[in-house]
Amino acid sequence: YVHGNDSAGNWGATEQVTLEVTTEDTTGPITSDLSAAPNPTNGATSVTLTAVINDSTTGNSSITEAEYFVDTVGDNGTGTFMNPSDGTFDSPAEGVTVNIDVSGWAVGSSYTLYVHGNDSAGNWGATEQVTLEVTEASTNTMHVDSIDMELTCVGARFYYATATVTIVDSTGNPVEGATVSGHWEGATSDHDSGVTDSNGQTHPLRSNYRWSSSGTTFTFVVDDVTKEEWTYDPGANKETRDSVTV
Repeated sequence: YVHGNDSAGNWGATEQVTLEVTTEDTTGPITSDLSAAPNPTNGATSVTLTAVINDSTTGNSSITEAEYFVDTVGDNGTGTFMNPSDGTFDSPAEGVTVNIDVSGWAVGSSYTLYVHGNDSAGNWGATEQVTLEVTEASTNTMHVDSIDMELTCVGARFYYATATVTIVDSTGNPVEGATVSGHWEGATSDHDSGVTDSNGQTHPLRSNYRWSSSGTTFTFVVDDVTKEEWTYDPGANKETRDSVTV
C-alpha cells in the first residue's frame, strides 16, 4: 500500500498493488494409476495403456506431453507419444492413454511398460512401470448352450417354474463343475444357483410359488457362470434367458 503527505499535513488515500511471489518449477510431474488392459492379453491384439500425470504438488505447471517405453527407458522425449484423455494438455493433472498393437509380440512373454510426463517448465518426471503378460486366448471358455423351462401346478392355480441350464465349452462339450447363478423375473424375483453335472446341466433351478392367472410368465435369467481357471463368454450364449407362461 502507498500514500503520500502534502505540506499542509494531509495524508492521501492509499493505493495498492498485489505482488505475487513465485518459485521456479524445477521438478517433473508424478506418474500414477498406471494400468494396461487387458492384462494378461488372453489373445487380444490391442492393449490400452493409461496413467495419470500430475504436477500439482511438484511445481503446478501444466502437463505438455507424456510418453511410454517398452522394456528399456530411452532419452526424454524419445518414447511413444500418449494422448490426453480429455483431448487437450492444458492443466497440471492429466489422464493419458494410448492403444498399443501387441499382435506381433511374443506369446508367453512379459513386457515392462514405462510411462512419464513433461511439464510446461520443461521438467520430465520419473517413470513408473507396469508388467504386461502376453498370452494366448484361453481354451477354457464356456457358455450357455440351453435353458430348459418347465411349469408345475400344485393346485388352486399355484405354480412354480424350473430352469435347467446346460453349459458347454467352445467346442460344444459339456462342462462339469461350473456354477450357474441367475435370477427370476415376471412372476417372482428370487435368485437361484446350481453346479453342472457331467452332462453340463444344473439340477432344475426352481422359482418361488406364485398364485398365477392365465398369461403369467416365469422368466429365468443367467447372470454369471464361474469355474476356476475357466472363462465365461456370455457373447457365445445360445440364450441367456428363457420363459414359460401359465
